[in-house]
Amino acid sequence: MHKERVFTKKLAWHEIVNVAYKHVLCKLLNKIEIRLYELHCTNMLCKEQVDDINDYHSVIKASCMKAASRCISTTSKPIIAGWNDLVRHFKDQSIC
Repeated sequence: MHKERVFTKKLAWHEIVNVAYKHVLCKLLNKIEIRLYELHCTNMLCKEQVDDINDYHSVIKASCMKAASRCISTTSKPIIAGWNDLVRHFKDQSIC
């Protein structure tokens, strides 16, 4: 039985240099309210401080993904690690 390959759409992260992405990400990150007084807690075991840092992490990650989904195209082409470095020249030689 032959399994059919299914390609899912993925972000084309090589487009990270995309100027629109940088602009949108900057706008989203600037909207994050940073409560400095919470980050100045000196108690390393303070649960509130850990929760705040985890919240900031989640908001920053969500901002990156939101900007990417708005500005970076998707691809359903499979990405094969090492293809360009190890195999592409053999393909090019066989085509000539």
